[in-house]
Amino acid sequence: MDDGGTFMDKEGKGRFGSPTEVAGQFLLELGQEIPKWTARISHSPDCCVELELEIRQAFHLGADYVVAALLSTVIQLSSFDRTADQVRRSYDTPLAKGRMRMIQIQLIGGLIIWIRSLYCEPRRGWFRETNTEKIPGLHIGLTPKVASQSAHRFQYSVSPHRNQNSRYNG
Repeated sequence: MDDGGTFMDKEGKGRFGSPTEVAGQFLLELGQEIPKWTARISHSPDCCVELELEIRQAFHLGADYVVAALLSTVIQLSSFDRTADQVRRSYDTPLAKGRMRMIQIQLIGGLIIWIRSLYCEPRRGWFRETNTEKIPGLHIGLTPKVASQSAHRFQYSVSPHRNQNSRYNG
């Protein structure tokens, strides 16, 4: 998966840096907000609930950026390519080699990212079957665990925990 990666937009622009760089940038931006938050609560102590929600959202977004950077780092490892190929080969339905596609993912904190991943369609046989059941393809690396291979568990373009944990929704 030579061209894999995590991006801020569909065109593949705005690649995420290393997790350490992203976390450092988040802390710098957070440091600029703290004096503003301090001034707000000093002048209006009754804004505590609103301020807490704003701070919580800032941290969720920061966590999303770090997760995106981690995904970007992992997707670019050669071991990830080997694991993705093993997942493709061990999948219940025989899959074709695949092609790179962009897929939109929404993380827990609401950040929407684009991941370039290998999409494998079901392999077609010599004779087209009359079965009308449409078997979906597989975004390698964003799928549930298959045959004890580690893979990320993104489904339906949403982080696996976004739908399971309602306190992060909204």
